[in-house]
Amino acid sequence: MNWTLTMNNPCASTTLTSQSIPAVTVKIGSTATTTFSEVADSAGTTYSLPNLCGIRNYSVLNGSTAQSWITFSSSSGTVTLTATPPTADDSLYNASAYSMTLRV
Repeated sequence: MNWTLTMNNPCASTTLTSQSIPAVTVKIGSTATTTFSEVADSAGTTYSLPNLCGIRNYSVLNGSTAQSWITFSSSSGTVTLTATPPTADDSLYNASAYSMTLRV
């Protein structure tokens, strides 16, 4: 008896869904949080398996530098971003807003 088994990896060509994250304002010495929906991917959505292509890990980049003072936690499809800027780093504070990149 001969048979053929073809294995496909749906994660090899999956795409991430676009995500909108609310703006965060945090004052020196304070902590601010915001929440957003877990970033999904097309394979997980197609097969109704949200973690099919792996658990999401998040970080925030300012340019190419990861910001260790911004952390993430997730539960039941909701991600919480917590920003607690260091009080000793004056380079973070100015009158303009930062445009940062979410890395998944």
